Amino acid sequence: MASAEDIERSRENLVGSLLDGFHNLLQYLITRGRCNFDCNATLVGSLYLEMSTQGFLSPRPARPFHGISLERAVQMAQDAGRPKESDDGLFDGYHTSSHPCSIGKFLDPLTNQVTDRLEGLELEKYVSNP
Repeated sequence: MASAEDIERSRENLVGSLLDGFHNLLQYLITRGRCNFDCNATLVGSLYLEMSTQGFLSPRPARPFHGISLERAVQMAQDAGRPKESDDGLFDGYHTSSHPCSIGKFLDPLTNQVTDRLEGLELEKYVSNP
């Protein structure tokens, strides 16, 4: 059975991997030249705003990442840049998941890579039944 320290170390490693991935992706999107200005601005802005809102941007969180759960970081990646209902009840379809430059196309592999490493951290394995 893993100790509390082992579980915390795993959490820190996974959160750190996600935050590093977010920052690396932001830098990549800023410097890439594959798409038009409007597309890049939308992707950079979407990721920047989500990271800023979550407190992942400045100052950049450091280990042991107090106050940052893995669930919260994954949820941010899943929500970033996804179509949201506008005031008139319609969705902005410009950068939906079907657009070739959807932010999800960049974030989904990152979150999948991290969540695939979650195996073995299920709470049920560490709690004994009376």
